[in-house]
Amino acid sequence: MKAYGKSILRSITRSKTRFFAIFAIVALGAGFAAGVFSAAPQMRETVDSYLDQQNAMDIELLSTLGFSQNDVAAVHSTEGVEAVMPSWYEDAMSSIDAQDVALRIHALPEKGAQDTSADSMNRPVLIAGRWPQKADECVLGVKKVLRTLQIGGTVTVEEQEGREGLAVKQFHIVGFVQSPMYLSYTLGSTDIGNGQLSHYLYVLPQAFSSTPYSCLYVRVKGAAELNAFTQEYKDKVKPVYTALENVGKQRASLRRAEVLSAPQEELDRYRADYEAQEKSAQEQLSAAAKGLDDAEEQITENQQNLAESEKQAATEESAFNAAQKQFEDEKQSAESAFSALEEKLEEGQTELSAAQKKITEKEAQLDDTAGQIAKAKAQLAANNQSLSAAEDEARQRWMQCRGRSQKQR
Repeated sequence: MKAYGKSILRSITRSKTRFFAIFAIVALGAGFAAGVFSAAPQMRETVDSYLDQQNAMDIELLSTLGFSQNDVAAVHSTEGVEAVMPSWYEDAMSSIDAQDVALRIHALPEKGAQDTSADSMNRPVLIAGRWPQKADECVLGVKKVLRTLQIGGTVTVEEQEGREGLAVKQFHIVGFVQSPMYLSYTLGSTDIGNGQLSHYLYVLPQAFSSTPYSCLYVRVKGAAELNAFTQEYKDKVKPVYTALENVGKQRASLRRAEVLSAPQEELDRYRADYEAQEKSAQEQLSAAAKGLDDAEEQITENQQNLAESEKQAATEESAFNAAQKQFEDEKQSAESAFSALEEKLEEGQTELSAAQKKITEKEAQLDDTAGQIAKAKAQLAANNQSLSAAEDEARQRWMQCRGRSQKQR
C-alpha cells in the first residue's frame, strides 16, 4: 500500500501540468453539476414566491353556464377553501399588424387592481403606464408587445357569433402588465381563430355586460405555505379539488334551473298567451265556418234568384226589342210627318212673309190716311172755331137789334 502511494505521488510530481488540468476539469464539472442540480429548486422557489406574492389561485373553476352568487357561496362553504374570487374573461378576435389574432380579455379585481386582500387573486404587476380608470381603458400583457400596440394606442375586438359578454369593443391602452397566469412562452389555447392566444389584456369589470361570472378562482387553506411544485402541495389541493368537483355536480342542475327559470317563466307566459289566442282563433274559425255555411246557402239562393232574374230579363229583353222596333217604326213615321210639316211650315213662312209685307204697306197707307185725317180734323176745328165766332157775333148783333127794337116800342 505504501509503494502504491509513493507511485501515485511520483506520477503527480512527474506530470504536474496534466494533473492540474485534470483536477480543474473535474472541479469545473462538479461545480457545473452542482449548479444545475441547485438551479431547478431555486427557480421553483422563485416562481412559488412570485405566485404567493401575487396571490395566485390554486384552483380555477369554469362553467359553460357561468356562475351565480349562489355558486360562489357554495364554493366558499366547501371544506378547505380559504377564499373565492369570481371574475370574467372572454376570448375575442382583433386585427393587429394586418393579422387576425385571438385575445383573452380579463377583468381586474372588483375591489381594484391594487387590492391586496385574500379575495383578490392573480394580481397583475404594472410594468409601465397606469391602471385603467374607465371602462374603455385596458392594460396589455407585456410578453408580446408590438410597435403597433403602445400606450395611447387602441385595441378593437370583435366577439364571436353568439357571444355578447362585452359592453365595450374598443379599448385605449394605458399601461403594460405581467400576469402570474401566464408564465410560459405560449399564452394558451382558445376555441376561436387559429386556436392559439396571441395577447392578453386586463379591463375594468364594467367593460363586461354579462351578469354571470365566467370563472371562479379558489385559494386552498394552507396551500400558500407549501411550494407549488412539490407533492405536498398537490396532496393539499387534491382533496379540495375533489370536493369542488362534487359541489359542481350538485350545483350543475341547480344552476341550470336558475338559468332556465326566467326563460321558462317567459315561455310559460307565452304558452298561456298562445293557448288563449288559439282558443280565440278556434272560436273565430267556428264562427267563420258558420258564416261560410250561411254565405253558401245565401249564394245558392242568390244563384236561383239570378237564374230567375236572367229568365225574366230575357223576357223583358224580347219585349224591349219589340217595343224598340215599334218605337223605331213610329219614329220613322213621325219623322216623315215632321218633314211634311216642315215643308208646309216653310210654305206658310213664305206666305206669312208676303202677308207681312202687305200689312206693312197697308200700315204705311193707314199712317198717311191718319195724317190726312188729322189735318182735316185740325181744319175742321179751325172752321168750327170760326163758325162759333161768327155765331157769337151774329147772336150779339141779333141781341143788339132786338134791344133797339124794344126801345123803339
